[in-house]
Amino acid sequence: MAVEWIERWETGNTPWHRDKVADSLVKYIDQLTDGNKQARMLIPLCSKSLEMKWLVDQGYDVVGVELAELAAKQFLKEHNITFTTHRRNDDVIIYEAVDVKLRIVISDILSCTSEMCGGAVDAIWDMNALVAIPMDNWSKYIDVCVSLLKPRKRILLSTSVYNESERGTKPVRPYNVPSEKVQRLYGDKFDVHHLEDVDFLYFAHDKFLDEGWTPTKFHQSINLLVAKN
Repeated sequence: MAVEWIERWETGNTPWHRDKVADSLVKYIDQLTDGNKQARMLIPLCSKSLEMKWLVDQGYDVVGVELAELAAKQFLKEHNITFTTHRRNDDVIIYEAVDVKLRIVISDILSCTSEMCGGAVDAIWDMNALVAIPMDNWSKYIDVCVSLLKPRKRILLSTSVYNESERGTKPVRPYNVPSEKVQRLYGDKFDVHHLEDVDFLYFAHDKFLDEGWTPTKFHQSINLLVAKN
């Protein structure tokens, strides 16, 4: 996955990138942060998502984790953010904004630690990170998220839902993760609250046509996960 992900950024093949802040984040931000206006927020597989800038502008302390360094560089340049760079080793680079509360960690999310993030976080905004990670790594990914969260804190999880039969017999990214599957994956560690389904068919048609897939159904399942411990 690592090589493919970086190559996609180098060639500009990033159909998941959106030019607007996700409505679901804006709508459910208070539930995600439990009303904490200065919460530390983590965005796994952050790419150069506009949600990072929006959260910073709202006064939150934001940590993004991204494998492709090019995505971080583009984000910082596009938003004119002054930063310092710290190379921990060959696999981890940390971009730290000078004037705002923003840190972007260049690392495999599966290897990410609280120390790399500058401490534990109050909330995680997972906008299709889970559905982009290979299925055999889901359990490890969830464990990493738990390790990064403060006790009894929250995740706002957005996953893709569509008719799997339209994509063939082999599961491919973004993986199909309806709310009942979210319950099976997270239910032992989190109380799962399904908030809504958001129609994303227009987005899927625009972004996946080049891959030979024209879905008849595609929506985002939005779930609030509250840690049990």
